[in-house]
Amino acid sequence: MAYLTYYSLIIESQTPTQHMEAVAVLRKLSDDASYALFATGDPKRWWAWYDHEDDMRQLSNRFPDMLFTLSGNGEQHDDIWVKYFKAGRMQASYATIVLDPFDETKLS
Repeated sequence: MAYLTYYSLIIESQTPTQHMEAVAVLRKLSDDASYALFATGDPKRWWAWYDHEDDMRQLSNRFPDMLFTLSGNGEQHDDIWVKYFKAGRMQASYATIVLDPFDETKLS
């Protein structure tokens, strides 16, 4: 069974036309991207897009001056991440859940 993630793509571009062009290129490059994202980059459905890093690196190489921010919420409650792509390179950031320790003064 596939592991599903809810993807969202934000693109820092100069114009809305550049934004739409970049998403169109991604959706042609990757069938998984076309299933996971609308033409705007908004989330479409939960999907197993295992090659998202490779696909996004290729896309960012084609548009080296744009910053692409791909966010994912996985099926597991703590699987939350953001990956930044620019000029074929990637930075990944993973959510960390922190719970406050017990503090008796906060009891109500």
